[in-house]
Amino acid sequence: MKNPDDSPIILSRVGCPVCRTVNEYETVRPGSYVEDGIDTDFRPLTRRWSNPRYQSVNPLLYFMATCTTCFYTRELNRLFREQAAESDLAPEQQKAMRLKHLAMLAESGSVAQRLGSSLWPESFPVQTAISKLLIGILDENLLEQPSNYDLARWYLRTAWLFREAKPHNRPDLTSPFTQSRRDLECATDEMQADLVRLSGRVSQVMQFLHSHQEAAQKHPDDSQGPLQCRQGLQQLVDQISGMQETLAEVRRSLTAAPDQFVGAVRDSEGEAFGDHASYTEFLRLLKLDSPLIPINEEDALLRSLSHYKKAFEAHGGIEAGNGAMLTAYLIGELSRRLGYFDDAERHLDMARLSAHAAIIENGADKPRSALARHIAVLAERQSHLLYDNTSHSE
Repeated sequence: MKNPDDSPIILSRVGCPVCRTVNEYETVRPGSYVEDGIDTDFRPLTRRWSNPRYQSVNPLLYFMATCTTCFYTRELNRLFREQAAESDLAPEQQKAMRLKHLAMLAESGSVAQRLGSSLWPESFPVQTAISKLLIGILDENLLEQPSNYDLARWYLRTAWLFREAKPHNRPDLTSPFTQSRRDLECATDEMQADLVRLSGRVSQVMQFLHSHQEAAQKHPDDSQGPLQCRQGLQQLVDQISGMQETLAEVRRSLTAAPDQFVGAVRDSEGEAFGDHASYTEFLRLLKLDSPLIPINEEDALLRSLSHYKKAFEAHGGIEAGNGAMLTAYLIGELSRRLGYFDDAERHLDMARLSAHAAIIENGADKPRSALARHIAVLAERQSHLLYDNTSHSE
């Protein structure tokens, strides 16, 4: 019998594939806790640790491994350990990713640097778990072909953590105001991406103008042509500089627009996080520099849904059978939660039909059909909830 005072945390020594630092990552000893019940998107509702001192700890705090030196972050699983052990034999894509991660980290005040420098598991365990997931998401997006399935899984876990952080202050994700805010966020995210591209083009024009300014300065001042050229270039530089400042201001306004639309309070009542009024405020500032950063549960669920759809359509990283059935259900359930009722109905039906087919195929072998039976029940229940939501809105 286990001693309830035994630590459920064990150390796992793994070399960082980016900077070669050998880290001792904390991981949970198998069998250290039992989960009681799950939400309809598979978030565990409660857990019981064998060591009662860990009762308030979410195991997701140990889900991702973050290097203490360069902040490179991956899911702490067998594949990560194998890749780290064979880092010298890593494919070209892995080598390119290392260079991209180090370049991202080298940027002064980069999002990865700010997230990595704000990991405080003792004081802010839930926020630290979210931040580690977000660094992992940033690193995954550095790959030439990011895994939509992994991104969907990590964004979903991020949403679970947001939910745990504010269990009594959850938004009604199907209300007209929330749906309008969600639509506005989608539109502003797209506009943010356009503005990032435009800002890049503006910077290229500035570099071009500066190079011509240097060339013009090499000409003597006694001729009218070079003088007019220098004056004209300076006027253009001043105008483009003003455009850069305007673009930065527009991006800041767009970030705040969804909350202003519904008159939301910017989390001023939340707990201070470092030098910031709250963790939400910290994430909002990060989102100015990276559209990959979610700031609340709804935002994370939207991103999870988007990546699950991409993975499902491309069959990327999803095993046939149970994997496809589970993904179809999650797309249906997340769509239902977010108010996309047509998508929800289609994918819940797809999951239910796949589950019934698997039950028939496995016959009397109940262990092999256990997941299919569970999905069939869940899909049926959520379809009824979906019907109730749509019938009440008519």
